Order: sequence, then structure tokens, then C-alpha cells
Amino acid sequence: MKFNTALLTLIFVLNFVQSYSQNSDETELTTGWYFESDNNDGIPRKMFKSEETVFLKPEPIIEIKDFEKLELYEGRDGFVGLSIQFDEGKATENWINATERAYAADIRLALIINNELIYAPRVASPVYAGISAINREDLTKEELMSFKNKLEKEKSP
Repeated sequence: MKFNTALLTLIFVLNFVQSYSQNSDETELTTGWYFESDNNDGIPRKMFKSEETVFLKPEPIIEIKDFEKLELYEGRDGFVGLSIQFDEGKATENWINATERAYAADIRLALIINNELIYAPRVASPVYAGISAINREDLTKEELMSFKNKLEKEKSP
């Protein structure tokens, strides 16, 4: 009887550990843009300043090395955003292809900075230029400036 109880306890613990490890992925994601996983089997990341969890494919679309220019801007409604311009070569081509794919599949693109999910917008239409932006209205100018500084620091050799 003790053996059966011990065996059942061991099976329960192993199932719990496996379930926990599947829900708390410690995979480090490099700074860049990623595709959302379309069936919630990717790497989970909780959105900055939110309770929302987004599951991401592990391969970056565009990495920090491809970020050419970062600039704060003020939107029409008075909120502040951060534009990210990519190099004009392969990164721009990858961005065009990614926005076309995300739009067609109705999946989001996600920006990771220092292994943290900052932004995961739905693509309203393909983007035929090498530029993206962080334009969440709930982010302050100070937070965006902090992200800009982190990106510039990570990009510099």
C-alpha cells in the first residue's frame, strides 16, 4: 500500500513539474521582433504593464543589430511613440514579408527588449517600408525614453 501511495505521489509531482515547466519557459529571447505563435505552443511572455501573456515563436524576425535609427515622436492624439527604422537591406525585406504574413494569418508581431515583451500589435495592413514603432498609449514618455536608451546601449559595441 505504501508503495502504491509513493508511486502515485511521484507521478503527481512529475506531472506538476512538467506542467509548470511548460508554462514558465525560461528561454532567453534576444532583442528584436518575433512572430506570435498561432496555437499557443511557443515561448510565453507576459506583456510589460499588463497581465496578458503572448506565446512567441523562438526565432527573431529582425534583431537589434538591424535597428538603424530610434526616434521619439508625438502622435496626433498627443501620445508619444518610439519609431524604429531598420537597415535598408535584408531587415527591411524581412519586415515587409513579416507584416504580410502576420496580416494574412491574423497573428501579432511582438517586440522583445532585454528578454521582456514590450509590444505585440496586430498588423492592420502590410508595411512596405523598413520602419516599426512602439505606440502603446499607456506608455509614458519616460518609459519610451528608457526603452530607447536600452536599445541604443544594446546596439552599441
